[in-house]
Amino acid sequence: MSHTIDMGVDGIVRTTFFDEIDEISVEFFLNDISPFIIASSPDFPLNLIFELSKATNTTSKSRKLLIEFLKDNRIGEVIIINARKEIEVFFKLSNKVIFDKNIEFLHSEEKNIPSSIE
Repeated sequence: MSHTIDMGVDGIVRTTFFDEIDEISVEFFLNDISPFIIASSPDFPLNLIFELSKATNTTSKSRKLLIEFLKDNRIGEVIIINARKEIEVFFKLSNKVIFDKNIEFLHSEEKNIPSSIE
């Protein structure tokens, strides 16, 4: 399995990616998260935490799929934990230019999740 998805009692969906984040793993992720998206709305968006310490790389196609996913107005705040530098830079630039979401990057799970997402 390329990822795990879990919704906590706080309503935040936490996803951990493993190995390379390629087109197939993103398609599986999109399929698995779709019930959460369907249950969300712009007024009650889905907040997400991505844990990427075990992710090794992304592909061009997987990045495009993730950008399309994050552009959905049912997606709220996003926290990305322990992303490799190139993944972090890519999403920071994409966020600034394409979808302008509230995305925060953390480099340690020890730091508290911002209260705005809870």
